[in-house]
Amino acid sequence: GKFKVWQASQGAVPYLAALQVMAENVRKMETDNLSHKLKGLDERERAAVDKLTRHIVDQIFRPIYYSMKEDEAMEAKKDKIWALKSMFKLDPVYKRGILTEGSKPKAQLNP
Repeated sequence: GKFKVWQASQGAVPYLAALQVMAENVRKMETDNLSHKLKGLDERERAAVDKLTRHIVDQIFRPIYYSMKEDEAMEAKKDKIWALKSMFKLDPVYKRGILTEGSKPKAQLNP
């Protein structure tokens, strides 16, 4: 019943975490690539740009997070998780790092 659907949705957490890591890496890389254009900004303005880019990323991924919380059949939930994993080519990120079958952690959420 509902517990099994909730339990299946917990399988999405490592992939959502991996997606967050990926998005943050892209955000930082693109911000760094444009840093020469941001030279004239003071610390307060740089903080505002950082906050804005973080907010944009959060807003883009919000529908994905809400979708994973929907009350739906377990098979539909598993399909969403598989699609998320496949589309973004994600390795799951657990609180202690990325774990793939037979390997040791190789990355942290907050290095």
